[in-house]
Amino acid sequence: MILETRRRFLARAALALPAIWAARLARGQEAGAGGVSSAAAGAEPAVPDGVEFVPRGEWSGSRRPMPAKMRPAGGFNRLTVHHWGVDVTGMDTEKSSLVRRMDGLLCSHLGRNYGDIGYHYVVDQAGRVWEGRGLEFEGAHVSGQNGHNLGVMLLGNFQTGKPTEAQLLALGKVTAWLACRYSIGPDRFFGHCDLASSECPGRLLYPFVRSMREGAKS
Repeated sequence: MILETRRRFLARAALALPAIWAARLARGQEAGAGGVSSAAAGAEPAVPDGVEFVPRGEWSGSRRPMPAKMRPAGGFNRLTVHHWGVDVTGMDTEKSSLVRRMDGLLCSHLGRNYGDIGYHYVVDQAGRVWEGRGLEFEGAHVSGQNGHNLGVMLLGNFQTGKPTEAQLLALGKVTAWLACRYSIGPDRFFGHCDLASSECPGRLLYPFVRSMREGAKS
């Protein structure tokens, strides 16, 4: 019964994805076949319309990136989805509480000698999208596979719990927008487990990630 409920949840949430991807790709920027592309300079927005965005300056305080410890990105041609691996069930979703959690995540990554938080974007349980590592830099989210690879992480442990529908909708929007912005082909969209020996992004999120890739092909 629990397994069937999870299947119904993922199936229902996945229904919107092909439409989201199609709408983004129909804006005149057809997905490429894997070449490296950079975003156009100038008026590009930080995230797509309809997504609550939390800029870096609103959460990282005095902690600053250390460019000397990071590599220039040189554009992106693939995107990888992750989960945090920490159970957030019952945790406060108020922005002020999540600022503290984001700061803790940043401190953890700096403590591992990263130059900054490892992900380019983080999606919280309420569907907010938090700005992470600057897009001018390569991420630090898949060992040995960070070159030209955008990293998007959802707060939660999706081996044991479900992502919220707000998270899934925000994930669909932001990844479709990034695919369009950087001409990332559908075959270049991954879960962490596709690139390394890992359970990430969890068994209850990965089918959704796969449906996004398949939706982009349709």
